Formats: sequence, C-alpha cells, structure tokens
Amino acid sequence: MVYVEVDELGMFAFEVCQGFLSYCTKHSTEYDVDAPDRDALNFTYILELNRNFTEDEFHKIFQIMKFPFTVERFGLTYSSHDFMQTLVQTLELIDHYDELTEKELKTEYQRILHKYAMMNADIQYSKKIYTRIRGIRGAHKRYSNVLYKKHQVIFEFMRNKAKEQGKWANLNVAVESVLPQLDIELKKFDKDWIILKMAEKTKELEQIEQEFEKYKAHPPHYKLGSPKTITATRHETYIGKIRALKVECRDLDRALEMDDPSLLLKKQLPFNTAYQPEVIKNLLRKEPSLLNEILIKQTEN
Repeated sequence: MVYVEVDELGMFAFEVCQGFLSYCTKHSTEYDVDAPDRDALNFTYILELNRNFTEDEFHKIFQIMKFPFTVERFGLTYSSHDFMQTLVQTLELIDHYDELTEKELKTEYQRILHKYAMMNADIQYSKKIYTRIRGIRGAHKRYSNVLYKKHQVIFEFMRNKAKEQGKWANLNVAVESVLPQLDIELKKFDKDWIILKMAEKTKELEQIEQEFEKYKAHPPHYKLGSPKTITATRHETYIGKIRALKVECRDLDRALEMDDPSLLLKKQLPFNTAYQPEVIKNLLRKEPSLLNEILIKQTEN
C-alpha cells in the first residue's frame, strides 16, 4: 500500500486553500484584523464548500495568495507566502506523482506536511490528513523546549552576521549566504543535545536494570489469579524496556560519531537540519523584528 494516494494530495491542496482563506483573509466584521476582506472578494461562500474548487475559484484564490503579506491572528503570524509555497509544492508533487518512487513521494509529502503543521493552520475536511498533522505537531510539542533553544541559536547567529558584514538585500540571500556556517552551528547544537539525551537514557537504563534485578531477587507473591502468568508478563515488560533503551543508547552513540546525526536520528532531532534551508526561511519570516535587524529596508520609489 502506497504512503499517499494522488487523491489525498488533491485534498491537501484543497485544505491549504481553505486554510489560506481562513487565516489570511477576514470577514468584514473582523475590524481588528488587517487582511483582505473575503466578503469584498466574494470568497465567503467558498469557505462553506464541501467540494473541490472549480478552476475559476482556484485561480482566483491563487491570484490573491501570490501577493506577499502577513496577517496577525491569535498572537500568531500567518504568511500568504507560506500558503502559496505549500500549495505550489503540493501541485508539483501531483504533477510528478507517476514519475517518483514511493520513497521519494513519501519523503517529499512528509516534508510538505511538516512545514504546514508548523504554520498553525487547521485541517478541516480530511480525517487522514488531520491525523498526520496531529502526529507531527505531537512530536514537535515533545521537543518544544529544545526547539525554542535551537531557534534562538539561529536568531542570534543571523543577528551577529548582520552586525559583522552588514544587512542583506532579502531573506533568500541572507539564508543562502550563511547556510554552510549556520549548518555547522546547528549540528553542534544537535551534538550537544545528543550528549544530554544519551545521559538521560543511560541513567534511565541503569534504573530499570536495577529495578529488574530487585524484582528477580524478590519476586511478588500472589494469593489469587495466575501468578506464573502475571510474573512472566512483568518479566517480559522489564526485558522489553531494557532492550528498547539499549537500542536508543546505541543509536545516540552512533549518531554522536556521525558528521550529520540527522541521517540516523531523523525526526528524533529537534528542528531536523534536513529541512534546511526553506524551514529556516519560513521561521525567520515569522520574526518581523528580527527581519528589521538583518534585512535592508526596502524604500518605495
């Protein structure tokens, strides 16, 4: 069974368009939101559709999406560029669906989903896509504290570079020009994270092994039920936990010796460097104050 069918990709494109309308346009009564008015654009009825868009509807949405602007909602920043980029990448994946291997399709679709999950837009129609996005966000939440620290490394690096060599003309130039150096800093962060994680897992393994030894030395006594079955089950539980922790420690140790630990640990790493450079650009776009510090202000003629 393939990881993703072309119908799901089409549904995801529909979700992205609906997300754009929900977050980057506004109802005429939303006076405190600075965004295109969907009532004036005659987009309101589209949000109520349970069918895919017609070609004219899709074209109209895409034309608005092409204009770069941001919208503040609920303390979050939504970018028309993010929605457009996600949509374009999804449509390209649909166009090349028959040319790609299953592995290539899965890798690219997961990359697109990961980006969309970080955009904080809801999935409204597809339960399957909703489940995928929820899983990505769940993993992200588990690493949120570490992610924050890693983001700060990126922000501070960009600030320092702008101070050293001057501001950049645009974000693409900024990220592309420093990516090799930034990549070194992020991998150093990854190595430090691995060392901490390995210490945690090693300590956890030692504790479980000690518990298991005590359990074997003083097995519980049962008056009722099936003591042999219960004891065997608990015995296997300890063995399973110990085996899993040993595998984790082994992988962390191997990753520590690698130049790029993300090749082995993949999604276990917070802000996996495999998603560069687009994820870094998208992250920076959501920091307008930082952009003012690192980019040359464009003046209107």
